[in-house]
Amino acid sequence: MASLRAVYDDGKRHSDGKVVGLWSSGLVVETEVVLPIGSPVALVVLSGGFDGERLGAQVAGVEKGRLLLDLLGLDTARWSLLQALIDGKPRADALPVGPLSSSPPANAPAFIVSGGEDELGDPTDAVPLAPAPRRAPAPVAVPHSEFQLPTPLGGARATSRPPTNPVDEDSSSAFELQLMDLGRAKAALEEENQKLRADLQRVTALKSALEDELKEALERLDAIERSLKR
Repeated sequence: MASLRAVYDDGKRHSDGKVVGLWSSGLVVETEVVLPIGSPVALVVLSGGFDGERLGAQVAGVEKGRLLLDLLGLDTARWSLLQALIDGKPRADALPVGPLSSSPPANAPAFIVSGGEDELGDPTDAVPLAPAPRRAPAPVAVPHSEFQLPTPLGGARATSRPPTNPVDEDSSSAFELQLMDLGRAKAALEEENQKLRADLQRVTALKSALEDELKEALERLDAIERSLKR
């Protein structure tokens, strides 16, 4: 099974946790967060080809230090991708194009699932498109020799460039915080769009009502003119 982080983010606090398994209709998350049963949450999966898609879920059970998340109506294709990711065997299948049957509310708290390694030590968020190359053998230390390479022109001896260190955990955490900020900004934009749509519907209804009143007034005016002509 892969080791996957599950960072809780409700816009006010963050709490680090991890995915510890699957159950019949969702995920089991180990976390310090306690939420009431039935609470809506968003599951944002960054690995396994999901590319940060927001999956609708709700709290189906609460145990000591664990939450059972029910993935509402998740289709078979996405469920298979998620199961392969948690098993440490992410697949190269493309994410289904079809819309989700259930989307979380824009202001719902989120569990952001990312990274991890499988049993072989390979990162689960790297989906290979071809067989992985064989690992190069470890370098063998060469005994010291009196022989030296000639120095380049100018007398300055060439120096080897120090190896570049891999991205540390601080950089990874900063990247995840940036993703969280982007997710909150996206949620705020969606909420603003919903308000604008509601305003547009109210303006459209008001316009229709005014048109009806104008039509009735014109009909009454026409009736008065006819009565005056008699």
